[in-house]
Amino acid sequence: MGPHSTAVWTADGDGSSRYLAAFATGDGPLPGSVALGSLGYPPGTRAVVLRTGQDIGTLASDLPVTLPAHGTALAG
Repeated sequence: MGPHSTAVWTADGDGSSRYLAAFATGDGPLPGSVALGSLGYPPGTRAVVLRTGQDIGTLASDLPVTLPAHGTALAG
């Protein structure tokens, strides 16, 4: 895999909750973002980092993602 490879997983939760996980699968860090529209999330989606509880806020179109090599992030 390349130095900036990524994989994305999504799932529906209870009610209107949805989950998104991003995985840096390459040998280098993953700087950038995930386009929410391509995953079925509408503009104005609110996100929270589930591991830390950090409220990311309302997102216009992209979820910012910065991960180390082989790192993960989970938002809901």
